[in-house]
Formats: sequence, C-alpha cells, structure tokens
Amino acid sequence: MRPGSEKEGISRIVLGTVIGCGCGLLLCCLLLLVISAAFVSWEKLPYAALEGISLVISLFGGILAGFVGAKIVGRMGLIAGVCSAAAMLLILAAIGFVLTGSGSVSVASALTRACALLLSGAIGGMIATGQKQKIRRRK
Repeated sequence: MRPGSEKEGISRIVLGTVIGCGCGLLLCCLLLLVISAAFVSWEKLPYAALEGISLVISLFGGILAGFVGAKIVGRMGLIAGVCSAAAMLLILAAIGFVLTGSGSVSVASALTRACALLLSGAIGGMIATGQKQKIRRRK
C-alpha cells in the first residue's frame, strides 16, 4: 500500500460527496421549477399533493447524487451514495429550517424524507458501481 493512498481515498470520497450532492440539488431545483411552471399554467395548486411531489423529486435527486458520487469515487458505491445523499439531506434540512422555522415540520414527515433520501442515494450508488463487466476470453 502506498503511503498516501488512504488520504487519496478519503479525498475522492469527499470530492464525490460534494459533486454528487451538488448534482442532486441541481436536479431537485430544476424539477421543482418545471413542476411549479406546470402548476402555474394549470392554475390549480393541489396543496395536499405538494409534500408527496417534493418527496418524489428529492428521491430523484438522491438517486442522481448517489450515482454521480459513486461514479467519481469508482468503488464503494453504497457508502459513496449514502454520503452524497446525507450531505444533500443536511442541506435540504437547513434550507427548510431557514425558510419555514423550527416548529412547522412533523417528526414523521422528516424521518420519512430522511430514510427515503438515504435509501435512494444508496440505490443510486449501487447502480453506479454494480454494473457487470464483460469477460474477455482469450483466443
């Protein structure tokens, strides 16, 4: 083992986490813009469906975050995917806390979103690194 290889591995995980989290957040923002434009043109806003729609959008963002994070790391897809999704969860929670205040989110809703986002990040990471490689036969 090379002397600096452990440090390189940690820096790759951090880099994958940051870039994966950024890609996931960017996808969430873009999907929320598209959905809000659709609701504005539709002129009816189903308030009951907003939490479900935002959960599905964050799931897509978590899958992308895990996928990109694991592709950058190159191995350990589950860990890289969960790290990217956890960073994304912390940023989304901080944004939600700043925008809505402390007491407006239920514990069950927050736990559901956290579990779903972490699971989707893990799935994205496993998809990124779990692809079968072609076996080349010698002739």
